[in-house]
Amino acid sequence: MTTILQAVLPALLAAALPGLPLAASAQGPAEDRPAPPAAAALNPLNALGPDSLSAFRDRPLFTPSRRAPQPPAAVEQEPEPEPETATAPPPAPQPNLRLAGVIEGPEETVAVVEDMGSNTVSQLRLGDMLDGWLVTAIDSSSLRLTLGEQEGEYRLFDPNQTARPKLDPDE
Repeated sequence: MTTILQAVLPALLAAALPGLPLAASAQGPAEDRPAPPAAAALNPLNALGPDSLSAFRDRPLFTPSRRAPQPPAAVEQEPEPEPETATAPPPAPQPNLRLAGVIEGPEETVAVVEDMGSNTVSQLRLGDMLDGWLVTAIDSSSLRLTLGEQEGEYRLFDPNQTARPKLDPDE
């Protein structure tokens, strides 16, 4: 088989090689060949104008009734009411407390207070909240609470402290 292939292969090559240049020149030079069609020419809808496609818009294919959807109804917006002028809320009442004692320890100080309204005793530490009021200072004889810009001070052994203490004179 190899001897037959060896004898036939040169003859086939000799016959095919001279014909190759002839096959290329049979089509002519590249300038004479027609250009491949442009992408726009491949689209069959490209020949149609936008006006001829109005039926697709007016009678949608995927709507069962083939009717164009109705535009949404315009919603009338009511004018927004003018905001009422907000009056400042009255200041929160100061807790009705009596400072019963102060316990000073190596790590923290604790104020012992009596709620005059409910006759309950509680302990307050720095940063605790009581009825919205923040404990901002505790020293050996007083307790200071703040709520926003309001401040109240409670003193130990204050004979007038059977009722609410007075606010700071700064207010």
